[in-house]
Amino acid sequence: MRGYYRYADRMSAEDYVVKVIRGEIEGMTLAFQLKQGFRVLAVAPDYLPGDPESLGYGAIIEWINTKVAIPSDYGARDPKFDPTIPL
Repeated sequence: MRGYYRYADRMSAEDYVVKVIRGEIEGMTLAFQLKQGFRVLAVAPDYLPGDPESLGYGAIIEWINTKVAIPSDYGARDPKFDPTIPL
């Protein structure tokens, strides 16, 4: 979650991810990954504890190959990370 340190004094790591998903703020790496079809599943604290850019947080993301995926491959997702659901 490169760049989170710029917003950490104003929002939680999860709020940061939601704003990046919704295009309200530029999230550097995460924004690029989302444009490539990745989806956020969760936010992990202590992912990279010594990283000053992310303050240790990481976004757990997945990419599903739609050419081979079956309905059961699309597990339950936290609705807060779904850009189609209004806040």
